[in-house]
Amino acid sequence: MDEESLQKALYGLEKVTVLELKIDGIACAYDQTENTYYYPLPEAVRDEAIFSLHLDSRLPGERIYLENTLINLDEGIVLERNQPYDITVINAYQYGQCKLVFTALPLLVFDVPAQITQDEALGEMRILDPEYAAHGLSQLQFVSEATVAYRGAISRAYSKKNYKLKLLKTSGQEKMASLLGMRPDGDWILEGMYNDYAKMRKKVSMDLWMELSTVYYDSSVINGVNGAYVEAFFDDQYHGLYLLHERLDQKQLGLAKNVDGRNGGIIYKGDIWNDADHAVISFSKQPGPIEPQNEQWSGFSCRYPKFSDVGWINWEPMYEFCMLVTTATDEEFVDRIDTYIDYDNIIEGLLLLEMMGGDDNRGKNMIWSIADARDPHRSKLMLTMWDMDATWGRNWLNEIRPADKKWVTNGLFNRFLKQNPDEFVSKLQQKWDTLRKDVFSLESLTVRFEREYKLLEESGALAREKKRWDSMLTTQKHRIIFATVDVAPEIHYIKEWIAQRLVYLDGYISSLGDEE
Repeated sequence: MDEESLQKALYGLEKVTVLELKIDGIACAYDQTENTYYYPLPEAVRDEAIFSLHLDSRLPGERIYLENTLINLDEGIVLERNQPYDITVINAYQYGQCKLVFTALPLLVFDVPAQITQDEALGEMRILDPEYAAHGLSQLQFVSEATVAYRGAISRAYSKKNYKLKLLKTSGQEKMASLLGMRPDGDWILEGMYNDYAKMRKKVSMDLWMELSTVYYDSSVINGVNGAYVEAFFDDQYHGLYLLHERLDQKQLGLAKNVDGRNGGIIYKGDIWNDADHAVISFSKQPGPIEPQNEQWSGFSCRYPKFSDVGWINWEPMYEFCMLVTTATDEEFVDRIDTYIDYDNIIEGLLLLEMMGGDDNRGKNMIWSIADARDPHRSKLMLTMWDMDATWGRNWLNEIRPADKKWVTNGLFNRFLKQNPDEFVSKLQQKWDTLRKDVFSLESLTVRFEREYKLLEESGALAREKKRWDSMLTTQKHRIIFATVDVAPEIHYIKEWIAQRLVYLDGYISSLGDEE
């Protein structure tokens, strides 16, 4: 049927504004502003004829036209991602029209009656996972009651917010579920990546850290979090590209349960980046007295166990560590430091910090955990790199960070390099040489960014993100520089920056330990 014939067929029929389009019985995500429905397609069926796809709506007895052609499923439909198809649905009395877009990314759909704030709001969350079979699930759609609330401090001033999600059973208890192939859990983080021109710095950095990081007390433990891109919809409004990822908590790090604050696992985080506490959390200044009744101390916060659960905070392990680094003699530092930390963990953290130029991660955004304070074989502090979006050529204000900028460091790393306990510098250099052959090769690093860019670009998510948010690139706090979502030139810049950074680090690291 041509366009003219189709329009004649619509004459005299009542127009329906919302069709509630479904595919194989699953309701598509809907953007009311653009009158467009979205549905994810798995990689396996990309650009192939789809014979099992069944499209329907809420109009009984409907006939469905795709691009003015009546759909005949027996012949199959060749569907392309990121191609906005014109859909017309007709029955004897009514008709409706809309767009239908197929994407490669999972879709997260949240319907919440109340306004979203920093307090938890109850609603229903759906995730449409195109790779559900590969993730061991029996169906594409996951549905759960859930709460949603704003997350973060500085980021709350952004137009595009970050969120924390909690899955719930109908009884109101926490619900454990695996989302997009990640670990089963009830608490999840939804990152907007608003201040990252590349929309992938955090994910690439997290993936890289988990690949190179080792855990001294249990090789099966993952020292980091997994994440997956989603396109999010809130209350029938397209909300943009997000990173859904796990929380870094006691379960993820394999820590012993801590019910009294002293016996079991502990998690500290370098939290406050100000003049008073900066030098403490970067191990360059002696800390103040312990304050067990405060959830924050000397720039650190305690993330596990919670003060509300145990009534006090055990700051002693972190206090003793800071005191050793900041006040011990050279001989004391060399003799005792290996009882507090694992050398491999520190080397891995330092090398990633240097590779990505993470100035914002050398005190703040460092997480320190203890697997079990009761067990001398599991009581060392382990470093986890965190919140790595101000990296790979830009600082936290989104200013250019030169690739040959001097070594990113802190008081702890400085002492290691100066006192060189147990041939630390030699071990660092050997690890660098090993990583340069594979994980830190120019090809390996650039491919990581190219792979993420290809996925986001071909799915159409970058274009939709740009359309959704470019007109709202404002913030009410700080001096962060925002820019339009033109990711291609940013990826080009990152690749050039990596090449220059590798040249600089090859020379600098090889010179460590040389006599001046």
